[in-house]
Amino acid sequence: MPASFRSIILLITIFSVCTANSTSFAQEVTPEIVLKYNPRQKYVEFDTPSQSEVANCTVQVIQEKSGSGWIVLGPQGETLRKFMDTNGDNTVDRWSYFRGGIEVYRDQDSNNNKKVDQSRWINTGGTRWGIDQNEDGTIDSWRQISVEEVCELAFYSLKTGDTKLLQSLMVTSADLQGLGIRTDLAREILEQTSNLERKMQTITSSKAINKSTVWLRYDAGLPGTIPGDEGKAKQDLQVYENTRALMENDGQVDLLQIGELVLVGKTWKLASFPQLIDQNSGPIEFGGVLLRPSQSTSEGEVMAPTASSAEARELLDQLQKLDEKSPRLEDGVEALGTYNKRRADILQKLVSLSETPEERELWMKQLVDGITAAVQIGAYAEGVQRLKGFEDSLKSRSPESDLIPYVTYRRLTSEYSQRATSTPTEEQEDLQKWWMSSLEQFVGRYPKTEEAADAAFQIASSYEISGRTDEAKTWYRRIASSYEKTILGQKAAGALKRMGLEGQVLEFSGKTLTGPTLDLSRYRGRVVVVTYWATWSRPFLEELPQLQALSKEYRSKGFEIVGVNVDLVSDGLAEFVKENEMPWPHIHEEGGLDSPPAVKLGILMPPAMILIDQKGKVVSAAATIELLKEQVPALLNK
Repeated sequence: MPASFRSIILLITIFSVCTANSTSFAQEVTPEIVLKYNPRQKYVEFDTPSQSEVANCTVQVIQEKSGSGWIVLGPQGETLRKFMDTNGDNTVDRWSYFRGGIEVYRDQDSNNNKKVDQSRWINTGGTRWGIDQNEDGTIDSWRQISVEEVCELAFYSLKTGDTKLLQSLMVTSADLQGLGIRTDLAREILEQTSNLERKMQTITSSKAINKSTVWLRYDAGLPGTIPGDEGKAKQDLQVYENTRALMENDGQVDLLQIGELVLVGKTWKLASFPQLIDQNSGPIEFGGVLLRPSQSTSEGEVMAPTASSAEARELLDQLQKLDEKSPRLEDGVEALGTYNKRRADILQKLVSLSETPEERELWMKQLVDGITAAVQIGAYAEGVQRLKGFEDSLKSRSPESDLIPYVTYRRLTSEYSQRATSTPTEEQEDLQKWWMSSLEQFVGRYPKTEEAADAAFQIASSYEISGRTDEAKTWYRRIASSYEKTILGQKAAGALKRMGLEGQVLEFSGKTLTGPTLDLSRYRGRVVVVTYWATWSRPFLEELPQLQALSKEYRSKGFEIVGVNVDLVSDGLAEFVKENEMPWPHIHEEGGLDSPPAVKLGILMPPAMILIDQKGKVVSAAATIELLKEQVPALLNK
């Protein structure tokens, strides 16, 4: 048993005995005893007084809102340690360590079995939150961790040969599936992140990282967003490209290429294995699996563009340097506009230098996507005209090109976004008519494209939101029939099912946050509201107090709430539910609005509520808070 764990057990025992008599508490627990105990995890910087200073430290019993316990104060009255019983069972369940009087780290026994299962670096100590699932002292996964911390821990894992630590930082197959990353890309990423022990031996045997190697800092440019419509994943991805660690060996600064990282919930994860960089071998490879320019070949594999000419390589270098110094939103529209124009100019030159049609198409898509994104955030006013120029040129020179619908659709969405922000309120109705007409024409002209499926779904959902139910159903049927194998086709079929639910029994089940599967049939004989919600949905949070009031008033009389969460991942949801006092059961399956529970009923946006009577029949598939206030008591009184 590790010494730190034995110390925690001893502190639990002392606390359980001494809290019965707080007068003897401080006599039993001395600074000398407490200051011998250390955090459960490594790499924590906290204050520990010298041997001569310990005599001037004191222990005090404290009572706080979070519970009772004791603190250790240093010679100057600064807090060094705080050990708390947060649930009132006379047992220590939180151990806090301080630096400069600020709490920087805490160990937590969250399930109250006298074993640490969570470790958090907080305030000036960092942001990472580790989970020790089997309570053996080793972090199994991270609920939250920043890019900087991932890079630093990756370095230390290689320095110490800690395979388990490195494994905890790696993206998993479940992560990739949850993000909806394309199968061939996921396979390539998993190949890079597997066989860690063998790959670590390659680095450790080189002795480039050894016991005397010193961590300096991490180095990276800005993160990038890969739009979900780019085809690499089912949702937008946030990715860091080519992160690096600077380290020192005998006064010489060396580089460790940490590689590509992808955001999973609140956790940044490695999507590649770190590599030593030979600074004399030339430029670092541009891009990882996710951020590199790519396209599918006829075999479905990924093909990166070439940059065989010196001019093309120079343009790639310019692009990388430009992106490293890209302005922030707060830098203003002019700075953002200048940046986006320069970036588009470089990409357009790469298009002209492309040696194959495939390479030309690849760079063209990057160019168009970049301009579209810039226009939509109001950072490139001239972008719409530039896209229109590309569209006209393609139609003139290559009228059969697959790029035409690709460019046209993005020009349309960019133009609508730009016009929506500048059109007066009294003219918004005319703008919406133009938008719907443009989408319908697009679907009619390019019916077999991916963009057509998206355009059709926008039409259908717009009709539904505006109350034009018959038109919405017509378009949902068209989508479900024409694009049945796509996620949008499945969502359209789900929307049709939802819109026809009233008077029907809703058969519905799903996995809950606590693990077991919940089936609505278990609530026969009770009035039920199924509410789709998300932590990021402000309308839901605004309605929550009224839902809580309904539950409090009518639950004992036969009313139940079943939540269906549509956050992308479950990280932090249990804590959110507890903190926001949502005691009813919650179904959650990863994938957000593309998760099976959301797709099954074609949910467009939370909150969405379905009211069900005692026989299991749907009273309303589009319930509101006001309708619940009226119908719940009426149904219960039947």
